[in-house]
Amino acid sequence: MPFVRGNGLYKSKNIVSITSDSILVDKGYPISELKWILKRHYTNNGKAYQYADSPERAAIEITLDTNKTAKELKHSLILLTRVFDEVNSEEKESLLLKVIFDYNRQLPPPPPPIHIEIVPIVE
Repeated sequence: MPFVRGNGLYKSKNIVSITSDSILVDKGYPISELKWILKRHYTNNGKAYQYADSPERAAIEITLDTNKTAKELKHSLILLTRVFDEVNSEEKESLLLKVIFDYNRQLPPPPPPIHIEIVPIVE
């Protein structure tokens, strides 16, 4: 089920951000560490500050690179759901996978302000 970040619904610590090749938590991890990170995120229960307060509040954010293809997004989603299913079955709980899609990191910075010279009116 996709969710939207913002409006104060999720604290940053309840969200683990991933890209197609990295996990953006702590100092960063390769995507190959996804199972370990998801397990820690969903079973943290407020112990480590960078991870979720509870399994009910845990969410995963996928940062979408606008230069990538839909096929690469599909691959990332399949990987995420497979690893999540493994963690869910090992924990023997009914965990809910909440996915947030993030486009904002891909937006270029705004252009610098235009310099306007103010000339006094001489009468």
